[in-house]
Amino acid sequence: MIKRFKSELGEEYFALETLHTSYLLHVLPTGHLEHLYYGKKVNVDADTVACFSERRSFVSGNSVVVKADVNSNKEICLDDLCLEYSTRGRGDFREPMIEYLPEGEGAGYTSDFVFESAEIIDFKICDKAKNILSQSLPLCYNADSHLTITLREPTDQTTMILHYSVYESCDIITKRAVFWNTGKVPVTLNRLLSNQLDFDNSYYDKNICFTSFNGAWTREMSKHTTLLSGGTISNKSTTGSSSNYANPFVMVHPEKTSENEGEVYGFNLVYSGNHAEILQVTPYHKLRFLSGINPDFPLAKLKTGEKFEAPEEVLGYSAEGFNGLNICMHSFVNKHVVRGTWKLKDRPILLNSWEAAYFKITESRLVKLAKKAAECGIELFVMDDGWFGKRNDDKSSLGDWHVNKKKLPGGLICYPQVGH
Repeated sequence: MIKRFKSELGEEYFALETLHTSYLLHVLPTGHLEHLYYGKKVNVDADTVACFSERRSFVSGNSVVVKADVNSNKEICLDDLCLEYSTRGRGDFREPMIEYLPEGEGAGYTSDFVFESAEIIDFKICDKAKNILSQSLPLCYNADSHLTITLREPTDQTTMILHYSVYESCDIITKRAVFWNTGKVPVTLNRLLSNQLDFDNSYYDKNICFTSFNGAWTREMSKHTTLLSGGTISNKSTTGSSSNYANPFVMVHPEKTSENEGEVYGFNLVYSGNHAEILQVTPYHKLRFLSGINPDFPLAKLKTGEKFEAPEEVLGYSAEGFNGLNICMHSFVNKHVVRGTWKLKDRPILLNSWEAAYFKITESRLVKLAKKAAECGIELFVMDDGWFGKRNDDKSSLGDWHVNKKKLPGGLICYPQVGH
């Protein structure tokens, strides 16, 4: 469920709710989006949601000040705010979510997106899913409700759109961003991350850890946990794929969190290319988490009217330790990521030919192996490497997808799939 509130002062608030979690954000008088809260479910309304805004008595001495408007005495510093997105050049010196460079003399990296509009869609009563989900990258499906926030850069008139989808029963929220060059000149988009989540300084006091899953060939998904008291830590892939070096699933949690007790936040990028997950401690002891396509490489050059869509990020929170997060993440994948015949079904028991035959494949050996497998109750047999070209070792024939008739005299028969 997604709720929209307006305070007595006319300021807007949004609450995204699952069965056990809440996600709150606020449109500041400056038009920036303040992140208020993400965690265990809280009951809020128009009178109470403003209590989650950080109270500020003054701006510290060497900070860059942004005023709410020319007639207001309110001053804020973006560098000491929990924000929903961040840019360069307006006083927030932390890692930015977006960075781009317009063409033309005197152009720079400074940008300042401010709130323009928002739309809440309840998919249970209004079928707009096809329009919302029409992007080129894979997306999770069958959300309960969706929030779209449109932001405009007042100087160059470019647009950024933030998408939030709520999956109530799984306690999952997904986020993604779209950059739309609605300005008058081409721009080079250097980075557009999918998710930014800022934590206030009370979370820093809990001794925060960053857990990633790294490895290499034959030893993937080794768990690595680092206590972060200052600076920046990142989990990155630059191989062109998500890779066994750095899995795009990471966790942020207090040091004392265990399998069954304690808070934990989980983040999983729905993307199989270069990626980065970044956790940064600020001078004000706030934490910033960012995730998306690896920002080490420029993304695209966009002409007027062109868009760039970032992949989707899955966010989960549990107050019941790592197992609690496991349950909601696994339930979500089974219900909203997996598709096709085997959704919510036990997969067939499988035997792969690799360890039994390696490259020494022959038709008779495979048939004998498959018969023995069937006797043991194995339901699916897979022929692995070694059937094509002159593939007798790992030094030749990749890409030569022609059946080796010496190994398989009868060749391979391909049956057309039915019902797809």
